[in-house]
Formats: sequence, C-alpha cells, structure tokens
Amino acid sequence: MHLPWSAAGWFYFLFGKTVSLMLVLLVFQIIGNQTYAVFIFLTLLLYLLLNRILYGISWKERIRTVIASLD
Repeated sequence: MHLPWSAAGWFYFLFGKTVSLMLVLLVFQIIGNQTYAVFIFLTLLLYLLLNRILYGISWKERIRTVIASLD
C-alpha cells in the first residue's frame, strides 16, 4: 500500500484535506514563518496531484480493496 512521503502527506493521510490545511496554517501562524507554511501547502497540493495521477482512487478506497481481498 502506498504511504504518504512527506509531513503534509501524513497530515492528509491521517486527518483529511480540510483539517490538514487548518493545522498547517495554524501551526505556522503561531511560529510566524510564512515561507514554511507556503512550502508545506505546495507540498500537500503536489502530493494530492501525484496521488490522483498515479493511483486514481483515494486511500480509503484502496484500504477497502485490500480488506475485501483478504476476506
């Protein structure tokens, strides 16, 4: 199974897109470093784009497929 390869990817994998963006923006607003916030935001977008191109289905559907194949 494909696993996310970046911190932004892990946020998306664990929490979903909306919560991930909120967490990233909140953390870097507290730290005050906008450069890192933009970098991670772009990394997240790149991850989502690559995930769609390479796999075409969401990770939830992949997990369901794996579980179904085990039965």
